[in-house]
Amino acid sequence: MTGDVVYVDYDQEIDSSGEDRSLFVSLGLGSRFFNDALELKLSGDYSADPFFDEDLRGLVVGTLVFDR
Repeated sequence: MTGDVVYVDYDQEIDSSGEDRSLFVSLGLGSRFFNDALELKLSGDYSADPFFDEDLRGLVVGTLVFDR
């Protein structure tokens, strides 16, 4: 499991909307199955800043390892 949080408070307004701060949050987790042959990872990100109102993303990654 992983997690990151970044909060920035600027000294002045960045754009004409009056925004002066940004936030980024990222969470991820993963696990292995079937004697480590299958690895699944899930991650999600949220951000809000002066340039984008809000942004929400998710990603699922699967890795299958097999022997010949």
